[in-house]
Amino acid sequence: MNGNISTATAIVTISGTIPSVSISQSNSPDFYQGGYLVLKANVSGSVNYKWNNSATTSSINVNASGNYSITVTYTNGCTASASTTVNYDAASLVSSYSILVSGEAILRNSSSVKSGSVGSTGTSGKVEANTYSLISTSGTFAKAKTVVVATGGKITKVYSGNAVQVNLPKFISNPYCSSTNNVTVKSNARVTLTDSIYGTIVIGSGSKVTFTRPVIYANSITTSTNVTLIFSTCTKIILCNTTVIADNNIINFDNKSVVFYTPTAIQIKKGTNITASIYTKDKLETLGNNGSRITMKGLIIAKNQYADYTDFNWNTAFNSCGAMNKVSYFNNTSENSENRMNDEVKLYPNPTNNKATITINTDYKGLLKVKIISITGETLFSGEKADFNQLDELPLDLSNYSSGIYFVRIEYADKVKTVRLNRMN
Repeated sequence: MNGNISTATAIVTISGTIPSVSISQSNSPDFYQGGYLVLKANVSGSVNYKWNNSATTSSINVNASGNYSITVTYTNGCTASASTTVNYDAASLVSSYSILVSGEAILRNSSSVKSGSVGSTGTSGKVEANTYSLISTSGTFAKAKTVVVATGGKITKVYSGNAVQVNLPKFISNPYCSSTNNVTVKSNARVTLTDSIYGTIVIGSGSKVTFTRPVIYANSITTSTNVTLIFSTCTKIILCNTTVIADNNIINFDNKSVVFYTPTAIQIKKGTNITASIYTKDKLETLGNNGSRITMKGLIIAKNQYADYTDFNWNTAFNSCGAMNKVSYFNNTSENSENRMNDEVKLYPNPTNNKATITINTDYKGLLKVKIISITGETLFSGEKADFNQLDELPLDLSNYSSGIYFVRIEYADKVKTVRLNRMN
């Protein structure tokens, strides 16, 4: 009141992290199905989450337009909030579909889409349901430049006039199509296949075959009737040539997350049950009949797709596996494997003119196996050391090999590592 002024200063110390959170929107991972967007809370530090739909996880899946918000609470009791608006469009999400083609998808002879939808990304693409085929379950739709319903077919929701516009998963090619590691399984056999690289795989009727690797390269797979394929883990099967799955097969008995990649056609015959996504650059034919239908569970991506007496479904169980195993054209890191190696392996010199040495930092003592494999998958050398220990240096002689890329595969205990080796002149 009298014009006097006084000042004071104070030092404030904030203990812990200053609260901050934001929300990002993204499509679901490749080959996940369910038609949803992923909302993720971006925050540093240890927090508790609370979304406005009552979810308490760091991310949520949404399939409706609206406003979504989250409040995070730090361990010191401080909170931060963020919100975002979702404009949901199911037709623009890969995860909404069971069938995606670049040309035409023709459902013939009482085929049915039970979940997911059918679309064509081609500028002159077509989706057709004829001869009592159905795309009519709640939530399903067809989207393409041209959509046709004929001879008792039914499509409940149609988006015609424009192609589907989505970002497709990356197609993976097989660099080992010249492999001579061919496998023939006799009828009624029980076989476990543990390699990663194959030539042709031919499976006799009534057999059960288990694949243990998360990434399988094969020239082709051909099955006879009543074959069961089992996968020990989430698996990618990367093929080179036409694949034929015969009558009454069960593909992926334990419902793991499985994806087939092939640049050529796939034909699937009556009575077969497949739980896997299929990505082909050519056509996919499913040839069921009135008394022996085919069941497909997973995402189909193809140039053209033709179906007789086939039921198509989402495979939402795929999501339980998390991100699929990363495909690696063998490099200087561990193979993706259930028994991934944590020990330090050194191969030197690399590149080399003619000789190299392997050392391993491990407490293991016992049998160790070493293979040298060509770029085509052929085993050129196979050796072992019965009493290996940490102090050993294992010499490799490549003086008789031509220049190029080779793979050194090392196995001991339950561990495997493959290292790329460059042989130079």
